[in-house]
Order: sequence, then C-alpha cells, then structure tokens
Amino acid sequence: MSTTFKILYLLVSPDGWLTEVKRLGLAVDVPKHEVYQWVWISKTHVIPLRFVSMATEPRQQREFEEASLWFDTRRGALAWHDGATVTLEVQANNALPSLQEHLLHAHFGIA
Repeated sequence: MSTTFKILYLLVSPDGWLTEVKRLGLAVDVPKHEVYQWVWISKTHVIPLRFVSMATEPRQQREFEEASLWFDTRRGALAWHDGATVTLEVQANNALPSLQEHLLHAHFGIA
C-alpha cells in the first residue's frame, strides 16, 4: 500500500509553503516524528524541518533545529537560525499548488 499524507497546517509566503503533514498508512509502531513532519516547500525543492519542541499558548509555537515558528489563525513567521525571517499567512483550505504537492509526493517517495 502506498503511503499518503494529510496536510494539518499550511502557511504560505511569496517564497514558499510551510506545512505540517501527517503521514498515513504507516505501521502503527512508527515513531511519532516520522508520522508528523514539518517541511518547507520552495518552488523547486522540499526542506524537512527537524522538530525539537512545541507550545500552544499564547499562540502556536514550534522549535526546529533549523528555525523557530509562531503562528495564530491568520498569520505567522518562520525565523531561520541563519537570520532570515519569512512572514507567513495561514491557508485555511490546506491546498498546495499542484507543483508543490508533486514535490511533496516525491519527497515522501509516493508515486
């Protein structure tokens, strides 16, 4: 059975898409960090983010080895540890453009 995914959060900017996906169809004993994954998708490639920690108050916050993220119901920001910050808008319909969805499928090895 091929592994698929469900987009849980999608935040967009002119430079790319940040998404948390839940991988479906994996074995029940797969580690949580393999089931839930955050990735940055540019116009040409996918960069996986390595999860460190999270908080939900006063707003959603995620810490990754590569960057720090905060977001609420409308907007957010991804601060890369190299100093660059990307302003993001929440995309409520969780729909990636077809090219970025294809890149995500390729990243996960889904035909």
